Amino acid sequence: MAFPTAPKSMRGPCDYSEVYGHRGLVVDIRETAPFRVVMNETLAMVLWGNLLKNAFANSPDGGSIEVKVSSRRVTVSNAAEEGPLDHVVIFRRFYRGGGGDGAGLGLALVESICHLYGLRVDYDFAEGRHLFSVVL
Repeated sequence: MAFPTAPKSMRGPCDYSEVYGHRGLVVDIRETAPFRVVMNETLAMVLWGNLLKNAFANSPDGGSIEVKVSSRRVTVSNAAEEGPLDHVVIFRRFYRGGGGDGAGLGLALVESICHLYGLRVDYDFAEGRHLFSVVL
């Protein structure tokens, strides 16, 4: 399936805004060009959903989440209360950076889906923000 941009779940405010609404998070989505990739729609929703849920769940109250979409990359970033995550283990199953409430499977699923479709997922930490990018 071809997506001219990220799926509806990323076209904010997404479903997570209702769940996490009480935390006062601000979501900013910027699209400079369509991000096109051919993939299974269900797996695409798992990919984007896990990236977004990770950002919502790990942002400090009153923080911001930014989604930047271009023709070659989608980056989801969120404000961080602590420093960078461990690059070596961040995409391993059951890793929970910062002791979150999740099972530690979301980012492992993101990496597996990216690998399946020849995409790359990157993690970076800059200016007090966690940045997860899916790159063509």
